Amino acid sequence: MIEVTINPGPIKLTVPAGTLLLEVLKQAGVMIATSCGGKGECGKCKVIVSSPKLKPDTLSVSEKELLSAEEIKKGFRLACQCHLNQNSTITVPSFSLIKDDKAKIKSRVKSCLLNSEFKPLISIKKYFLKLNPPSLEDHRSDWTRIKDELNKQSNENNQTWKIHPAILNNIPQLLKDSDFCLTIVLYKDNVIAIEAGDTCHELYGVAFDIGTTTIAGYLLDLVNFKEVAVEACTNPQFKYGDDIISRIDFARKEVKNRPKMQQELIETLNQMIFSWSGKAGIDLSKIYFTVLVGNTGMHHFLWSLPVEKLALSPYIPVITDSIMEDGRALPNFCLIPYARVYSAPNVSAYVGGDIIADLIDIAIWQRKGITLMVDLGTNGEIVLSKDEKIWACSAAAGPAFEGVDQLLKEPELAQV
Repeated sequence: MIEVTINPGPIKLTVPAGTLLLEVLKQAGVMIATSCGGKGECGKCKVIVSSPKLKPDTLSVSEKELLSAEEIKKGFRLACQCHLNQNSTITVPSFSLIKDDKAKIKSRVKSCLLNSEFKPLISIKKYFLKLNPPSLEDHRSDWTRIKDELNKQSNENNQTWKIHPAILNNIPQLLKDSDFCLTIVLYKDNVIAIEAGDTCHELYGVAFDIGTTTIAGYLLDLVNFKEVAVEACTNPQFKYGDDIISRIDFARKEVKNRPKMQQELIETLNQMIFSWSGKAGIDLSKIYFTVLVGNTGMHHFLWSLPVEKLALSPYIPVITDSIMEDGRALPNFCLIPYARVYSAPNVSAYVGGDIIADLIDIAIWQRKGITLMVDLGTNGEIVLSKDEKIWACSAAAGPAFEGVDQLLKEPELAQV
């Protein structure tokens, strides 16, 4: 084992000798740019190995091509090419770090959900029940007692209400604690939670747009249909490559990488939800519905689906249908086990559920004549509709934004 010190910080950690420097930085939580996904092609993951002084003959072919003689003299290496074999001190220059400008990102997504012409039908319902306690004359089971009252309150005569044994397990104590006053939380005919007292005024949902570069999220009050919080951050998978192809390549390298990509996303969603819950004073257990959209690659990473065929002709996704599951389907997701999680359908390998959300937002089905919708992000999509027909296509747009950003930094490049 060797000890590695990373500056600024310092951050110290112990790793096996021979560990790739890029992997050391990832373990330390250092968000370093690796546009090419660690292939030694982009030259963005430059770091300085302060000690020990590495010999020039240890440089890889990529480093010799992408580092200048002056940089090599100063001890610069590419993190994706350098293996550490002894105690080392590393300095990560600011220009190699991924900038997570949350304020700038947030300004672009603030309240955009409220501009929608589309008002969703809320599929989660809550009913407050006042139950008569059992007696010698009334021997109904707890669950039958609840179902009978639920049928009265909901004006239904449903004999097929579904409930998981784990929720049934809580009923006796809840009845005791609440003096037989309960709130039932339903998704269609499924009971997803039972709560003590009247909690009908507490009904929340979250929505996320998982982009290749940015994740935007909203916390919504589903009783009053108003936005409670909005937040955006850099997609943490950025360290595995700027574009979707680089990340697919990373996911294919080792069996453990696909679950790792999933957990990166889930941990970020959890952090956003925890932040909202704390700031707004909302109980996590009162968030019952999650809607997820994103390009097809992000969709597959979130559900830990195989992504290999997305990068190979004829570019076939595992699934294009929508997915509706409970919270348990996403490992370590922070919401209650039976909260509903919905991801929008995809169209193809490179036209995803985020475009479906765009089309819903502009109520495409109500528009007559010709409509052109353009969604420019790391992936760019264009949708053309005429009356009842819709055509869609996509292309990589990220490099264009990178080029504009470079021109802003170095205007003289515009003369080339």
